[in-house]
Amino acid sequence: MLEVRGAHKDELDAAARCIAAAFTDNPGELPDLMYAFQRSLTTDTHFAPENTRLAVSGGRVVGVLHIADRRMLIDGAPVRVGFIPWLGVLPGHRRHGYASLLLQDAVSYMEREGYDLSLVPGEGLEAFYERAGWCNFQHFYYARLELPPQVPAPRFAGLIRSIDWARDLDTIMAIHDQYNRDTTGLIVRTRDFWSEYGMYWLSDSEFDYPMFYVAECDGEIVAYLRNGFYRAILEVGFRRDAGDAALALVFHACREARLAGAREVYAVALEPFRAQLEAAGLRLNREKSSGYLYRIIRLSSLMEKLLPQMQMRWKAAPVRDWAGSIRVESPVGDTYLRAQNGRLGVALYTATPTIRMRLTHPQAIDLIFGQADLSHLLIETAITWPTTLAVLETLFPNREYRYYPKGTF
Repeated sequence: MLEVRGAHKDELDAAARCIAAAFTDNPGELPDLMYAFQRSLTTDTHFAPENTRLAVSGGRVVGVLHIADRRMLIDGAPVRVGFIPWLGVLPGHRRHGYASLLLQDAVSYMEREGYDLSLVPGEGLEAFYERAGWCNFQHFYYARLELPPQVPAPRFAGLIRSIDWARDLDTIMAIHDQYNRDTTGLIVRTRDFWSEYGMYWLSDSEFDYPMFYVAECDGEIVAYLRNGFYRAILEVGFRRDAGDAALALVFHACREARLAGAREVYAVALEPFRAQLEAAGLRLNREKSSGYLYRIIRLSSLMEKLLPQMQMRWKAAPVRDWAGSIRVESPVGDTYLRAQNGRLGVALYTATPTIRMRLTHPQAIDLIFGQADLSHLLIETAITWPTTLAVLETLFPNREYRYYPKGTF
């Protein structure tokens, strides 16, 4: 008989063996995979044994799913996300639906524990996770930056140098938090994460060029750039008054990549610099990425956490005197917003809403993340369309989704 439940502390070694055996049939790779799984637990400041969900048959662990307790920002508001980095079933126990049962159990567990969203990296397995209720998010983009034979040196009066991890970390953390503060994306980092991440890369012999470049003006760091494998530009952060320093860092990184023989680099979040880069002969090709899938766990909770930002926009909007109710319906739950006397609130129930939105699960995610095209949604309204559109655009404006890949969450 199969039992699906949370792990006990003394079962984590068995969970590690199961994960390793699920991910490789090469005995030589088992120790490294076990270590990687165990390390992901022991270095996680939010770890709890119950977050590792087990499928147990005949007293043996035959399947494992781990939920990492994370935070992300939506319009600057922190929400709780159940990130699923590990899911595996032993080879001899596959095709019995155990992985699907583990995912069903994970949803029930996250509902009980108060998670708002779930996220799974499922590149190549999108169809499997979609059948289980997750939705492939279609708004990740990266740039393939084509480099000319000679990348011009950056025009910058300050100093560009590699990171001094111990001395520069606090400043880089502060710039990161300020730069991403009002954004939507997987960009919430704790000090423990920064420190662990830095120690990992600084000890990695494969990374034979600076992990970070920083730009200084008058002896003060005002911008940073993070490199990835093959000199990819995975992140840029800068103070509000230091866009020129950030651009100089991009030119510097591209120049270093070209001198090392690269003809193109992978990059993210370079759209603000497109005009300057292309004027210098660098071609920015915007390409869609995929493989990250979301599932809304508690729609009403998400709306409640977004209310402060909604209220700020509402007070400054032409529709601030409008009174009425909005019902948002989706397969993952319904929620109600009410506007009255210039104030917004999440209502428990509205029998006859002024505006009714009937959304698919992916459309609900797009709406929350600020990626929805309102003209393509199924909306019923008792008021004029221009007023309806003005109300909804105030509540759910389009905004940037900022994503930093590989170990930034």
